Amino acid sequence: MTRNRIPEIGTFFDTRNLNTLWDFVAVLLKYVAPGVMILVAFTAVGMIIKMILKMWKKGADDDEDRRKNDDEYETKYY
Repeated sequence: MTRNRIPEIGTFFDTRNLNTLWDFVAVLLKYVAPGVMILVAFTAVGMIIKMILKMWKKGADDDEDRRKNDDEYETKYY
């Protein structure tokens, strides 16, 4: 009767397997990472543009509110 044996842990990290692993890592870095970085960059730029537009609009609204509240006499705006 033959028993299945679990291989020793050290046998996985031999030279051939490590070279294969680093080949996969190299492919990921060369071909996949630039696409992911471009996607992240577009997302970040979109978020920054939204924040700038929101700040610009809020600043304009605050200026108008401040102008209405700082009057020493009653002014009606139409």
